Amino acid sequence: MPLLALALSTGCLEGPGKQPDTAGVVYRHHFAGKAEMARTTNATNLKKILALPASRELRDHVVQKLAKAPREFWQKEIPANAPDGAELLKPLLEDLFSAESYLEVRGPAKRPESVLAVKLDAQRAQLWSTNLWKLLSAWKLGVPTNSGGAGIAGWEWKGKAGSRLVRFVRSGEWVLVGLGEESFAVLPGFIEKLGKAGRPVPALTNSWFDLETDWPRLGQWFPLVAKHKLPPTQLTIAPFGEYVRTEGRLRYSEPIPWKYEPWKIPTNTITEPLISLTVARGIAPLLSQSSTIRDLGLKDLPNQFCLWGQAHEAAVTCLAVPMANARQRLNQLVLPIPKVVNAYFTNHPGNFLWSSNKSEILWEGLPFILPRVQAINEGGTEYLLADLFPMRHTKTNAPAELFDQFMRRGDLVYYDWEITGQRLLQARQLHQLYAIVKGLQFSGTNVPTQKWLRAIHSHLGNAVTEVAVVSPKELLLVRKSHLGFTGFELSALAHWIESSGFPLRYEAPPPLGPKLRKKDSSMRTNSLPRGDSTGNVNRSPPPKR
Repeated sequence: MPLLALALSTGCLEGPGKQPDTAGVVYRHHFAGKAEMARTTNATNLKKILALPASRELRDHVVQKLAKAPREFWQKEIPANAPDGAELLKPLLEDLFSAESYLEVRGPAKRPESVLAVKLDAQRAQLWSTNLWKLLSAWKLGVPTNSGGAGIAGWEWKGKAGSRLVRFVRSGEWVLVGLGEESFAVLPGFIEKLGKAGRPVPALTNSWFDLETDWPRLGQWFPLVAKHKLPPTQLTIAPFGEYVRTEGRLRYSEPIPWKYEPWKIPTNTITEPLISLTVARGIAPLLSQSSTIRDLGLKDLPNQFCLWGQAHEAAVTCLAVPMANARQRLNQLVLPIPKVVNAYFTNHPGNFLWSSNKSEILWEGLPFILPRVQAINEGGTEYLLADLFPMRHTKTNAPAELFDQFMRRGDLVYYDWEITGQRLLQARQLHQLYAIVKGLQFSGTNVPTQKWLRAIHSHLGNAVTEVAVVSPKELLLVRKSHLGFTGFELSALAHWIESSGFPLRYEAPPPLGPKLRKKDSSMRTNSLPRGDSTGNVNRSPPPKR
């Protein structure tokens, strides 16, 4: 899920307003399955990526980690010395990657009910029944009792005083697994549909994946979700020629505090060789909720930003925000910037330098990079411009056609274009640099996630993301890409998978010792992945609505 793009694009966050009906859907998704995806002639690059050996290795790695998560969910019911049951769950999770499946969670947070439906042949269906039965036994939860009816086989397990229920149902080509508290209210409806239509839910017709989630209520179980305060969302993913088309609808409970204003883009400063361009407007309400931004002490927050990357062996990335009296505002940041950085990067290397003649703040002494903030004026509009490496100024400006993709759209709040493969290489660089400056260990080059990122980057080309206001309370996200993610989202996803808290939470890597940190920084000088410096850019038009 492109959560970061969704959050940045809104310009506001869902507030603590009226809560949705507690009896409605908390989460549901419908996946067509890998076998169904293989039948279409579209999304050729995605199919190539899925067929890579590195993709198979990553899938095995993810399955291994996912298989240990249920043990944590059930820790209050099972003995402390009970096994995690991962070997019993791994083959079932494999089926969830390959077969058609549907998951729905409903009800209040204290008494939710979940139903999982999976389309399986007889052999795999029997494996599900056997392994789930064995899992309850391994967790010392007692023995289930047989249950069923006409054309339906299955069993049921009840916890102490019926506080928790598990029911397994098998009919035709489908297996249903229900998990509830005290009684089932949703599962009987699925069983009835299965008996009448031979399916518990209608088949997907125009998409591979369909999702609906109420993020505020889901956040009651997952603190990581609650932190972002996203609104209820619907998402579909479908093949679209050689690409994948992602469409997301974000529905807010209150009107979005967004008003139209003309774009302010430093078009003459943005030069080739360009590999990414991201713009957003209406961001002031979002920035006002950030404690880091508040610590900078700016009274007038910028309401737009423009971010771009250039093709280079270093991750040349620049950020510009329109700011009236930019030079004066930069003077006001001379003291707050070091304080904010020192609070976040404790014991960081380097020192800050203020150059009043050039009107810029430098962070000197860091490995590989030279962060800088400066005030510029272009066409009568003042900006604060930040970069991590010296920007490559060329005489070739970015083509006007690129800016036309969003400048003429009055409804757009967010636009992003990138060559994902090249941007992914830069994202990996910057994640490593972040770990070095932060003093954290980072993943080795041979872990499955990093091997996968190296294997897929050559298969990833143009990606375009648009977020538009379609009503006072709704935003529409449309993305055309080869894999459904941007380069930075793929790198972040890899770090989440490698986190010791995956999939329930993200836990930062452990810190390096002082001596090891210094030694490791110098040793990794030549280990960072190198980007494509050719500057060859092949842009594509935005996705069709």
